[in-house]
Amino acid sequence: MHGAFAELIDCAMPAPVFSLAHRWLYARPAGSHEWGALSDADLGIYVCGDWCLSGRVEGAWLSGQEAARRLLEHLQ
Repeated sequence: MHGAFAELIDCAMPAPVFSLAHRWLYARPAGSHEWGALSDADLGIYVCGDWCLSGRVEGAWLSGQEAARRLLEHLQ
């Protein structure tokens, strides 16, 4: 995904120092949020994940889409 993102924004980026993936097998958040994604464009921080939207894998996907939309909006 790192390479695809760099290609999407047409920018050379260093490889990540650390990355981790895991399954949602027994993930159950204590509470549900409807934030979509969190961002501070001035600081260049964009945060997304299942915990930002419903706690399910679909929420993770939609949260990522929202973070990407905000980032692209900021870049334009």
